[in-house]
Amino acid sequence: PLRRQRQMCIRDRRELATYELVRFELIAEDADPPPADLDPDANLLAGRPVVSSLVRLMVTAYPVDRIAASLESGHTPSIGAVGMHHLALHRDRQGAPFALDLSPGSAQLLLALIEADGRTGYETVHHLASVFDHPLDDLLRFAGEQLDQWREQGLLLGARPPD
Repeated sequence: PLRRQRQMCIRDRRELATYELVRFELIAEDADPPPADLDPDANLLAGRPVVSSLVRLMVTAYPVDRIAASLESGHTPSIGAVGMHHLALHRDRQGAPFALDLSPGSAQLLLALIEADGRTGYETVHHLASVFDHPLDDLLRFAGEQLDQWREQGLLLGARPPD
């Protein structure tokens, strides 16, 4: 049992170090310029959503964002059981890095948008619905709300016209 706890601590430290490195990179990195045909107010399902070049996805076994926040506030973090934690890291409008806890479905949607290769938001959601055998109408409702929220948070810059 003690050996297992120690291994968790070592892994936790590695994940925390990776998380802190990503936060540092977000502070130091310049965003790529947006495409010339970007419309910040475009319909994100009808157009081709543009994900900020500063978005980083992480899947961790520990809630490293909460551990880091506890350490920064001078508290001893409580490290719960190992699980899957999906995070999107980005910068706010003042340039400070932040992390969003994502559901596995939201993480998959954001990853699909990053890898969309010219697909519209609708085409991306349709693809996910077929891959996961999920009703398209339900997924479109969820995705539409999520995309608008991500635009407000700066993860999405807007959309480009469909090809």
